[in-house]
Amino acid sequence: MSSPRAACPPAALLWLLALVGAAQRASAQADPFAPGVRWTQAPAPGAPALPRAAALAADDNAGLGAWSGAHPGFSAGSAHALGSADPFAREAAAPGATGSSGIAAGAGPWIYMLSQVPAPDAWSRRTRVEGATVDAAASAGALVPAWVRETAFAANGPARIAVEASGASAWFAAFDDGARRVRVERLAGADGAVLAARDLDAVGLQELAVAADGSRVALAAGLDLFVLDGQGATVHQAALTATTTALSLSGDGHVLVHGVTGGLARRVQVGASYTVAPGVAAGPGELAVRAALDAAGATLAIGWWHAPTGVAWRFEVHDLVLATRVVERVFGGAPGGLQDLPTAVALTPDGRRAAFTCWSGATGAPELAIWDRASDAWVVEADLPGSAFALALDATGTRALVAAKSAHANVLSATGELVLVDTGERDLQVLGPAQTGGVLHLAARQSGATAVLFLFGDPAPAPFRVPGVAGRLHLQRAGLGVQRVLAGPDGRADLVLPLPLDPAAIGSVRHAQAAFRGPGGTTLGATLVRVRIL
Repeated sequence: MSSPRAACPPAALLWLLALVGAAQRASAQADPFAPGVRWTQAPAPGAPALPRAAALAADDNAGLGAWSGAHPGFSAGSAHALGSADPFAREAAAPGATGSSGIAAGAGPWIYMLSQVPAPDAWSRRTRVEGATVDAAASAGALVPAWVRETAFAANGPARIAVEASGASAWFAAFDDGARRVRVERLAGADGAVLAARDLDAVGLQELAVAADGSRVALAAGLDLFVLDGQGATVHQAALTATTTALSLSGDGHVLVHGVTGGLARRVQVGASYTVAPGVAAGPGELAVRAALDAAGATLAIGWWHAPTGVAWRFEVHDLVLATRVVERVFGGAPGGLQDLPTAVALTPDGRRAAFTCWSGATGAPELAIWDRASDAWVVEADLPGSAFALALDATGTRALVAAKSAHANVLSATGELVLVDTGERDLQVLGPAQTGGVLHLAARQSGATAVLFLFGDPAPAPFRVPGVAGRLHLQRAGLGVQRVLAGPDGRADLVLPLPLDPAAIGSVRHAQAAFRGPGGTTLGATLVRVRIL
């Protein structure tokens, strides 16, 4: 990493101030190794809005939001922010935008923003998808679209958007109530090119799900279920017994779950078609409203809502290989109280962690909770100021971005916030945005450590063991950089590195891991962080 030149005092002074500021923030912030809220993001001053969707982008370095209400729009901010945080980019939706809104992203830098615009009024809307990148947004300080795709028809119907795991392409669907059909398109993140398109006869649109590898997309469209391949060809079609918002695909799209009357159905692809496999039965009066599969299609999370009362619901996770339920939480409230509803369920790709969000209310349920299968423990439960509408869970299950209202969903309120919750379990944390001209602030902790070696380098193809060292190294040994910092009594050490004020550095990635030295030798930490400079 380059150092400031002695002949350039202004830059050196700026870096010194940044280092001092980082140290002050570190002393004032909450413990990064304890569970809790890391940051919140409110609407722009004087422009109240409700966050309706949330996404993590660019290897979970950016937190994104889609906002509705009086001032609809989109936001992008650092996922490593602290406290009350402003995004590095905002973009207002098109004038008069109403109806469906959404935002989607994957591991890459691409951002997909969905809105509906009057054509010419709120009852005749065109669905619009705009594309941007995290890096361009950080550089410009705005989510200026690089491309726009808009449906040719105007209709009074909902729209949905979902993305493959890499983020390189996204599928969106829009319902045309006049023609009684659903338009489905697959768009390239780089330029908005239409990679696939279909028109499906249907009487509605409830949900859209995309396989992680992009090879399958499923739609719950009124009383019809469709599964298309990556080119838009129909792989499977079936009649539904009821409309449903519970829909999910495995990573390769070969396992599908969807809500039905009396339960959740499961279908498995065998050859060229899907066959029915054992599903999960609902309890009395329950509807499956949310579902999620892990990458292998072996673990299933379900959010059940008790429709007759509206104040009770249930969360459960099933091991589909062992055909057994591995965890269950039941929430119930007094009849007539504030409604409760599971709004999202999520699983990490490996199925080791599960999460849910809900409205809470009469049940007193936490608006967000994350469960760990190995320990059978709820590693974090967050009571937020208001109902949660949407959830984005990172791949490790240690961080969750939530779109939440400022009050309960049944209570009048025109504003809300994005909330980033961290379980505090990672042994290496990034504290604060890593921006050009700022600093990269890392903190590492292990009980009993007397010193911490901060390691920097290129990621190894697979973690490997180093002779005489406990744990596994996630970085290549060739070109490995090391910075040693003495640890405090609690085994924590902080490293603050200046980042050059260089626009060309935006989008570059630093990989880091910690190694801990103590009386028993050296232990490599379990966390590899990928820090994108924004």
